[in-house]
Amino acid sequence: MDTNSTESRWRPSPRAVFSRQFAALFEAAGNPTLRRVAAAAEARMRGARAAGQKGAVSVQRISDWKGGRNVPARFESLIPVLLTLIGEARKSSGPVPPALLDMQEWKRLWTAADDWDPDSEMSECPYLGLTSYRRRDAELFFGRSRPTGEFTELVRRTVDADGGIVVLVGASGAGKSSLLEAGVIPELTRAGQDWEVCALTPGVDPVRALLDALARAQTEPDVSAGEPEPGAASAETTRDPRGTEIDEVSAESVAAVIAGWAVGSNGVCS
Repeated sequence: MDTNSTESRWRPSPRAVFSRQFAALFEAAGNPTLRRVAAAAEARMRGARAAGQKGAVSVQRISDWKGGRNVPARFESLIPVLLTLIGEARKSSGPVPPALLDMQEWKRLWTAADDWDPDSEMSECPYLGLTSYRRRDAELFFGRSRPTGEFTELVRRTVDADGGIVVLVGASGAGKSSLLEAGVIPELTRAGQDWEVCALTPGVDPVRALLDALARAQTEPDVSAGEPEPGAASAETTRDPRGTEIDEVSAESVAAVIAGWAVGSNGVCS
């Protein structure tokens, strides 16, 4: 396998896909409490089952489905929960992916997750330990959707306002590199804009380091797929079709510079 490939190195299991979509439906519905969803689902089921028949969906069971710990034993027990969440999602003012509202799609997801045998395939562990996530790990990067979205929007606003520097500051080991590499940069490139991505360590001459990185980006198309040095800043630039030499790279070539700085216990940035 090419370690510089930006393609996913890990294929999520059908159960992981199901739980991810189930969590996304919760979010589209406004993240109602598990107790509220369970009560609403129970009310839907009450009129459908025979007298004395059990079948209430518990809060713990819904939590397990959402967390990917297991899937419903029967699709019928999932239906009232889905109908409850879909009803809330339809009331949302924001856009909702059509797949989240499609019961046939949910039946397909449930069937795949229910039939899946964990021992039938080998998957690469998605947890990288102390290693930071890179662009090729974007599909493994979870739990940072809100800061990723907020920071990406800040970069876009900066570009729309004629460019500038956007700085991400945090303690060493807090996950700045992962947020930029596996969160923000993939999100920007998914937007369909023509971004050139290069990484650099500012060093003693930050301007020269930036110009060098821009020049390399113009002559080495695959530079964005490489492994930047730990602590390197990511420079997001628009492609310059002129192939200018380093001394001819103008300020207009740079749309935005995204810098990740670590703050030590003494408050000093590094």
